[in-house]
Order: sequence, then C-alpha cells, then structure tokens
Amino acid sequence: MVAKSSLRRWLVALTLAGWAAVSIPGLAWAFTPDPFQSEPPPSNDILPPPSISPEDIYAQQENIPFFKYVAERTQLGLGYDAVFDDNILLKDNDKLDDIIQTLEGVVIFNDPRGSILYGAQYEVNAFRYIRNDANAIDHDLVSYFDLDPGGRTRFRADYSMNVNNSLTFGTVGIDLLRTGTDFQRTVEHQGKIGMRYVLTKTNTVKTFVSYKTFDDQTAADASTDRQTLRAGLDMEHALTPTWTLFGGTTFEKITVPGDGLKDNDAYGGRFGVRHELSPSENLDGALEVDRPQFRGQERGTDINYSGTWTHLINPRTDLRISYANDRTTSFVTGRSQFRSRTPSMGLSYELTPRIKTNFRASYEKQKSESSGTSPAQEHRQYNLRGGLIFQVREQMHLTLEYSNTRSKSRDITSHIFSFGVEASF
Repeated sequence: MVAKSSLRRWLVALTLAGWAAVSIPGLAWAFTPDPFQSEPPPSNDILPPPSISPEDIYAQQENIPFFKYVAERTQLGLGYDAVFDDNILLKDNDKLDDIIQTLEGVVIFNDPRGSILYGAQYEVNAFRYIRNDANAIDHDLVSYFDLDPGGRTRFRADYSMNVNNSLTFGTVGIDLLRTGTDFQRTVEHQGKIGMRYVLTKTNTVKTFVSYKTFDDQTAADASTDRQTLRAGLDMEHALTPTWTLFGGTTFEKITVPGDGLKDNDAYGGRFGVRHELSPSENLDGALEVDRPQFRGQERGTDINYSGTWTHLINPRTDLRISYANDRTTSFVTGRSQFRSRTPSMGLSYELTPRIKTNFRASYEKQKSESSGTSPAQEHRQYNLRGGLIFQVREQMHLTLEYSNTRSKSRDITSHIFSFGVEASF
C-alpha cells in the first residue's frame, strides 16, 4: 500500500494560520475524528433568513461577488512524492523493490458563519509503481456541518468517502502474504451525527450515531463487505482545572451481506482520566471493556487499556510516549480474538526556524488465540522512522524520510526512502 503524504495536514496548518483562529474540525487523518475537540471561533456575523439565495447572502455580508467569496475561503495544494521500497511484497525471500511516484492534489473549503461552520475537503493521490508498471488513484472526501447556537448545546454532522487501492494480498496465520501487483480496491462511506450538551460548569455529555459501509470491490464473493452501525454516549467531569474524568458506553453492530454467519455485535463501556501535569505536559489514560456477541451468544470480554504522555520539553522539542494493549474479537476475519501490545515513542525537534526533524520508534506484538482447528499465532514487528522537513518558503516545503520495518515472525525486513515536495496557493 502506498503511504499517503502529509499534504492535507500541512495545508490545514497553513489555513489555520492564514484564517486566524478559524477552527477546522474533522481534517485530521483519522476517519472519524472527535467532532467536539475544538470550539468554533466567536463571530459577529448575523445569519440571514434561509429564503435568501447564497449569492445574495455573500453580497450582503461581504459586499463581494459570490465566486470571489468562495475563492477567498478555498485553499489548494499540489504535491509530489517519490518512494523507494526494497520489499514491496513483504516477502522473506525473493524480495522485489520498486519506486512509487505519487502526484497529490488537495482542495479545502471552509466557511465560518456566526454559529455555523461548514466546509469540505477533497484529496486525490495518483500513484504508479515504475518497475511493475502498475498504477491507481486514491480519493478522499470529507464534508462537515457544525452548529453552535450558543448556550449549552452544540451539533455536528459529517460525511466521509474513501477509495483506497493496495497490492493484493492473502494471509498465512495473521501475517500478510503479498501475492502480486494487482490492486485491491476498497470503498468506504461513513455518515456521523453528534451532539454535545453542557450540564454544568464541570459536566458535559456527548452522544453520537454513525453508519459505515465497506465495499471490497476486488473480492468476488463479497464476504469481506460489511456495514457497521455504532452509537455512543459519553460524559466528562472536571474534578479540578487539571484533572478530568470521562466515561461512557458504545454499541456496535456489524452486518456482512455476503456471509450472514459473520454478523455480530458488541456493547461495552470505557473509563479514563486526563491530567495536565503542567502547561507543557499532559498525561492521558483509558480503560475499555467490550462484550462481543456472535449469533446471539456472548464470546467473552475484551479488555483494552492505553496511556499517553506528551511533554513540550522546550519551544523546539516535543516528546510523546504511548502504550496500548488491545484485545479484539473479529468474526469477519475468520479468527475469534487478537491481543496486541504496542509501545511507541515520538520526538520532534526544530533545528532551525526552517528545518524540523521527527523520529518515531514502535514495537508491536500481536497474538491470535486458538480457534477451532486454527492454532495460536504470534507476530512481532519493529518500526523505526525518521525524517526532515525543510520549509523553502511560507507555502512550500520539502520532506525526506527513512523507515525501517522488521517482522520477526517471518523474518521480513523492509527499507523505505521517500522524498516529497508540497506547495499551496
């Protein structure tokens, strides 16, 4: 699979700087971002009656032509990446290397209007494997609508679409086994609505409902296609200005149209704490308990916990250390349970005002528990990644990155070198 660049995130950062305190929720890489992490900016705009056309609205409020109004709220970006991968098929012998070239384009539109914030973003990545003479195009679309009428309530709705192409693969145990250079094409659609309500100065309630479809357009039997319905209710309580408790419950139902025997659902609860050790240091921890069901019967308890420590050592150095221990039950993949442990560390350092470095190291140990005739399998993987970001000018930068991955279960190693240039206008 071709790794997507940071073009979109970089454009969002430029947009934030250029629009001075305009918050753009939902533009992170996560497919379903938390809609209530950032507040919309205060504004003196007065919303006109909905019967007035958009052209008249913009003319009344801004006294500029409609298309100029849209253009001033639109950010464009272009990028190019060249990646050398010495083991694109992730094999332990007969390695195959290749150079992957990617052309990137991003369009971001964001329009804050008083109590309403709405916008959309579209990203396209056209990539080509030079040696294998294979190419494909990925697409990402996100649109969002945020309503904050003031007082205690805030509403959020968003829609996401993702078209992703990756090299086809099979599995041996829980290890990926690349089988060729044909592409596996998947399409995801997701809609989500959420609400936040402030009960008191120290208590906040959040709720959401989402629906997601996953379509594997490569699999003829559609046995991996699925539809996921999720709903959740969370509550936060501020014990002190530096201590916050949170907890909630979630329900998830997965439907597999091509194989009804894999339909399942799960319900569970979670609890966590956030602590601001200092203005430059934060500590988060969470515990989650799920009770999955398969064909109406409960299949044990999944207990997951995680923690993250972030520390701004100085204005130029940022440190992040995290650990996650997850146990998940999956019937779509054909195995019952997986247990993964993932510690990681990330460090970023600003060498000069124009040159920044970043480093990340992680280790993952994953074990599948025995199920029926399938024996338990264990997978261990190490990953090191480091890079440089050089800001040529305010709206243009270059990136250099190296990544090394080593899988101990099948003695697989991979070295990846990448170069990129990105610009906005």
